[in-house]
Amino acid sequence: MLTIAVMNFKGGVGKTTLSILLANELAQRGHRVLLSDCDPQNSAMAWQSWSKSNLMVERVEKIRPKKTERSDVDMNVLDCPPRYGDQCIAAAIASDVALVPVMPGPLDYAATGLLVETLREANKRRTSPLPALLVANRTMPRSVVSRLLVETLNKLATQVDGARVSKTALPQRTAYVEALMGTWTPLAKEARTPVRALCDEALALAGRK
Repeated sequence: MLTIAVMNFKGGVGKTTLSILLANELAQRGHRVLLSDCDPQNSAMAWQSWSKSNLMVERVEKIRPKKTERSDVDMNVLDCPPRYGDQCIAAAIASDVALVPVMPGPLDYAATGLLVETLREANKRRTSPLPALLVANRTMPRSVVSRLLVETLNKLATQVDGARVSKTALPQRTAYVEALMGTWTPLAKEARTPVRALCDEALALAGRK
């Protein structure tokens, strides 16, 4: 079972949205996917209740640093709590790869800096550094703020072993929000392309195809 943690300590960065999009992309590829809602806001659980999605979503009260294998699941996506603490460290220890969505802005950079410290702490307790992708989220192509975001992420990635900036940036698209608002329908090709590419990156980083 491959475990993917989606992490950030700042709310509103698109962490749960990315978790849901990633889990659905993996499911569309034929994997047996579990979306573990570890966020106290229970946003993924709420989405599942109105979306009528066939995706398996479960509430997780406590993340354990040792991975628990399940015979009915190929891929486990963790929507991690948006705060510093033992739970996020445990998630980083138990996971095979992490995705860290980051939006442009000084508060977002500060929160990501704290998350980098968490990854460093988790790496001390792992047998090898956690592969982590810093993902530029809600970007606007060719804008100054998006360019500064990528530059900042590149600097942050040098501060922890195993981290790198994803080649794929997720653009600002209403399609992602709309996909989560009502009954779930697969993304159209144009909107799905960056999600698919990011999924490919995560799987490759974890040594999977």
